[in-house]
Amino acid sequence: MTTEEVAATVPALASRDSGAAVKEASSKGPGLIRALGLWTSMSVIVGVMVGSGIFLKPAEIAAGAGSVAWALAAWATAAGLSFLSVLCYLEIGTSMPQAASDYVFLRRAFGPGVSFLYGWRSVVVSGPASHASQAAAVMLFSEYYWPELAKPLFTLSVPTLPWIGSPVLTMSGLRLGAGVLIIGFTLLAVAGIRAAGRTLLTITVLKVLFLVAIVAAPFVLGRGSTGSIRNIIGPESWGGDGTSFVGFTMAVYAALWAFSGTRGLLRVAGEIKDPTRTLPRATVWGFVITTLLYLLITAICFYVLGLDGVAGSPHVVS
Repeated sequence: MTTEEVAATVPALASRDSGAAVKEASSKGPGLIRALGLWTSMSVIVGVMVGSGIFLKPAEIAAGAGSVAWALAAWATAAGLSFLSVLCYLEIGTSMPQAASDYVFLRRAFGPGVSFLYGWRSVVVSGPASHASQAAAVMLFSEYYWPELAKPLFTLSVPTLPWIGSPVLTMSGLRLGAGVLIIGFTLLAVAGIRAAGRTLLTITVLKVLFLVAIVAAPFVLGRGSTGSIRNIIGPESWGGDGTSFVGFTMAVYAALWAFSGTRGLLRVAGEIKDPTRTLPRATVWGFVITTLLYLLITAICFYVLGLDGVAGSPHVVS
């Protein structure tokens, strides 16, 4: 197929799977309820993107960048690269605004065999692993404030298994809490898209307010004396003598991890009102809000701790 033939198929693909096709499909029988509006859709983007990355990665980015200027440049570079992927996914997603986006895209491009393998892997392997890691991250952060969660509650002996032996499982408050989180959010998803959407919007608003409070805390609680503006604009912080190409590249790579989740809204595109309008607006605005939060949090960490303090802190935000 020539380049001209490929280009000629794009408008046809877009028109064939546009909002009109979605309306036609919905009129054929029962389907997903399109209940997510602009604000709830924005909360999906912000809620999925803002996770443990902003709390774990500033130290790694500062150590790799070698200066405040290059650390902020690493965040900006990662944001720019991520936004390019956002535009690519939006072009496809608005043409085919259906649930299980990646499955739909792969099925259209490569057929049912490839899409089935992807769906099987997502349901059986990567999905459960991702949910388990997220629940574990929440509980590990909780342990920082409540160390008693790590204490064993009881042990369970498992019968002998081939190649494994007789493992002894120790249940602690951390593991129990992670299991409760997974079960709780699963039940919330089963309850329906409206209940899940309202809950996610509430949680995201609280999350954003919490991050804004972190930014304001040094000025409100410390009355401006907690840190120093020289930590951000001082010549020693902007010199960059120790910055290397490899170090900056690793800093960008670390920041990219914090931007994962930019296509999270596409997974529920089949439940968004007027997706051809709401999907791009919610994604872009959610991305902008998240990027500003990342830059503000990073700047306030440098303001309080300085470059060396951020680079050497395992729990920089705390």
